[in-house]
Amino acid sequence: MFIKFGTIDQNKWDSLGGGAITITFYAQDNAGNIGSTSVLVNKRIPSDPAIYGFDLIIIFCVVFLTGIILIQRTKRMKRV
Repeated sequence: MFIKFGTIDQNKWDSLGGGAITITFYAQDNAGNIGSTSVLVNKRIPSDPAIYGFDLIIIFCVVFLTGIILIQRTKRMKRV
């Protein structure tokens, strides 16, 4: 019995865009019969990662603005 394993060329895989990709597998038995089957793979390419610390900037701004609003309200309450 002869078994052969193969791999997908990483450079070719990387050059393909996202979406449906068909991978076909071939096999030959000891009698010389050749068979094949195909598999449909949905390749997803992740989006660029978020900017590190961007969420922290937004949280800081919200907290800062909330602090200013609360200080202004307390000043108004003291006047009344």
